[in-house]
Amino acid sequence: MSKYAISNILIGNNIQNHPYVRHVLDRFADAEVHVIESVENENNGSPWIRSKQTLFLTTFPGSFVKECPATGPPYLCCQYRILSPVIGCPLDCSYCILQQYVGPKPITIYVNWTDLLKQVKRYISEYPNRMIRIGSGELADSLALEPDLGMTKQWIPFFSTLPNAVLELKTKTTNIEWLRSIPHGGRTVIGWSMNPSEIAVTEERGADSVGERIAAARKVVSWEYKVAFHFDPILTIPGWEELYQDLVQDLCNAIPAQAVAWVSLGSLRFPQTLREVIRRRFPKTRILDGEWIRGMDGKARLIKPLRINMFSRLYDWIREGWGEGVYVYLCMESADVWREALGWRPESRDDVEQKFQEFWERKYVERLGSRGKSC
Repeated sequence: MSKYAISNILIGNNIQNHPYVRHVLDRFADAEVHVIESVENENNGSPWIRSKQTLFLTTFPGSFVKECPATGPPYLCCQYRILSPVIGCPLDCSYCILQQYVGPKPITIYVNWTDLLKQVKRYISEYPNRMIRIGSGELADSLALEPDLGMTKQWIPFFSTLPNAVLELKTKTTNIEWLRSIPHGGRTVIGWSMNPSEIAVTEERGADSVGERIAAARKVVSWEYKVAFHFDPILTIPGWEELYQDLVQDLCNAIPAQAVAWVSLGSLRFPQTLREVIRRRFPKTRILDGEWIRGMDGKARLIKPLRINMFSRLYDWIREGWGEGVYVYLCMESADVWREALGWRPESRDDVEQKFQEFWERKYVERLGSRGKSC
């Protein structure tokens, strides 16, 4: 049962009798229910609080499988694919792009999400020689409203049968107990966004503590899931070096390298319009302190020397703790930053994806058995 309160459910016209609508209403039986014409007119009261306690159930006619909405060259994307049957999140992080991308709207649930499974199968069939990473944590927290939504209970067994795809469920929560008995076949990775506790308690409202996240990671590893960790965004508050070094050490002590599928590093970057939203909603935050530039994509970024310094430091600490057995990559950085921070330079997006493919095959394919050998 999710710990996040849902007080209102809005249902789009003509889908009241959809079986998944009935499922959601049963799981959130205490919520007020309204059938509406348009969600645009429903943000009454305090929109930021109300929106995070409200679900909007509707249908989506397009493709649920998309390439990550990444910035273009010279910044390199890792070719991650995203699933978006849910848009919005009950958590409230100060740096979240959804504040600007979605705004104070209800959490949208597309009730025809079962179409997603067919689309995934069709999509990966077009890339038979690639291992495709697909995740649902780009526009929502993958586990915050589980197991009530019940989507991933079907996704995980489905992905266990696919020859060339890996599902990542990215979260800042510890809603994991329902994962224990689901057959996953080594094809589902549970990923956690990580920041030091001193940052998490002030900047990640509604998220579980960092210690609880690490404990949850240890649990799912005992159930033979792979895990991932995302230091993104790394936030350079005063004393950040010691805070992140301690966090990396705690992770390395708690989780064996063999269980870690990948680690990403990224700096805070955002459209210029998000700055004022953050300042208005989080007036005491310090995440906007520091030296900023306008990047080549128009987004605000910390100056390059600072980014290189923080990436190289975390990379060194990760290597000290886990050795060479963990794949580490940068999110949305140029090739020269990769070279300076990690010691190698990808030539293109395809090169980033190829390095992941080689790492995955070397580390996991034999343990996954014959299904993985077709990759």
